[in-house]
Amino acid sequence: MAEVQGQDNRESDPTALAAEATATGGGKPRKPRATDGGPEILPDMGHYVTLVRKIKHRALAAQWLQHLHPDPLPTIEWEHKVCTSYKQSLFTVVAGLPGAIRQRLEEAAQRILLLSDDFGCEAVKSLLSEDDQTEQQAVADAGDKYGRALYLYLCRLADDSDRRFEQAETARQQNKQWKSEAYASHFRGPKGLDIALDEVLKDKLKVAIAAIYPEAPLHDVVIEHFQRRDLTQAEDRGGDEDAAPVWLHTIVVGFNGKETHWDKIVDGEVTTRHDQALQRITFSYEPSTGALSVFCDDRNARQELAKALRDVVLASDTEIAEMPLREFSLTAFGSAEVFNLLKPEPGDGIERISINLIKVAKRLEQQGEDGTLEVTSGMTIHRDRRDQRDVYRVAREDYKQNDLSGFDLVQVKLVLRMAKQKDRRAHNIVVQITAPNGLNDNAKTEDERQLVMRLLKRWHIVTEF
Repeated sequence: MAEVQGQDNRESDPTALAAEATATGGGKPRKPRATDGGPEILPDMGHYVTLVRKIKHRALAAQWLQHLHPDPLPTIEWEHKVCTSYKQSLFTVVAGLPGAIRQRLEEAAQRILLLSDDFGCEAVKSLLSEDDQTEQQAVADAGDKYGRALYLYLCRLADDSDRRFEQAETARQQNKQWKSEAYASHFRGPKGLDIALDEVLKDKLKVAIAAIYPEAPLHDVVIEHFQRRDLTQAEDRGGDEDAAPVWLHTIVVGFNGKETHWDKIVDGEVTTRHDQALQRITFSYEPSTGALSVFCDDRNARQELAKALRDVVLASDTEIAEMPLREFSLTAFGSAEVFNLLKPEPGDGIERISINLIKVAKRLEQQGEDGTLEVTSGMTIHRDRRDQRDVYRVAREDYKQNDLSGFDLVQVKLVLRMAKQKDRRAHNIVVQITAPNGLNDNAKTEDERQLVMRLLKRWHIVTEF
């Protein structure tokens, strides 16, 4: 199922609008709102209509169309000041193009829109060149995340060897799956090593992969290596523009190794066909920290895959171990004094921080038939988001608890109110911390996840081993 759906836009009925305006007390009928007619003109190209509506830089839309159809086209009102008129003329021309071109436009629009979400936006930025002044100007002209994603796609159309668009799709998937144990495992590997994956190393890596997946034919294994900038570490440097960029290495291995089957009618009978589908393994290596991540469906094989990358590509004998455990201390949340600690700094992009929930427990020993038993009772203090009181006042007034420091603090839920950003509206990040090792946050971008961890370290709530 596609992750981005085309936006609906109904044509306004002038007669109905006029009648509605009169019925609701407006003495003068309202003027019907102009529409571009996209869904009506292109009913089977919802993603393309959505993307054209969002693209601010019309030259990109013109370049895209001209690349697929270099022959002269009917007049499109590129310079028309009224956006609806320009879009309507564009949609009308596209509706008359051959079906193959329209299908390419729609399929590409769907992929571009996926790269315009939070995960994709970060991936695109990490692959754009900071040293190429021509590209920097083109990106500035593109205007926003939709324009940047389309610009990267046009680079691919202009040069078959420019694979940054496909690489951005891979990076987006990594950003999206980074927190999920169902898709990724993270290990601590050797630090400070550079990767130069030549054909010899690729052949060795193929052999190592085939040893883990014997059903994968060596001639079917395809390997791609690319680098992208680590935007989160760039932010950690405090905006030091003179500092050298920090690079992330990504290695994508694809082979026919996933068993699949489907039913098909042959000569009037249902027959089951068996085949091997594409299986993809993605490695991510960060030289500055030694972090080595493995993305694949086969969780049990991830550590062996990490060792294979270490042995073949990194040429190191460093022990491959799980990423260090994080331990959270909630002691500071025993009293309202914690608000003196939870203060954002300029540059964090946080408007305010609130505590919506504190869960505490009391452990004690009781004598039973089987001897001494350790029992635990619990209490949850929950503050409604609309409540003007803070959670400690709620504890005093509703739960008659003036001091929580005498309890074991089990869980805390923080709400970070993020200010409006250039590419994203104001929103909340809910951070739930469970002692001693649990962290669950709803941050949707790698930047925000890194911000959460920086705050917890700054407040001495988390310790990494």
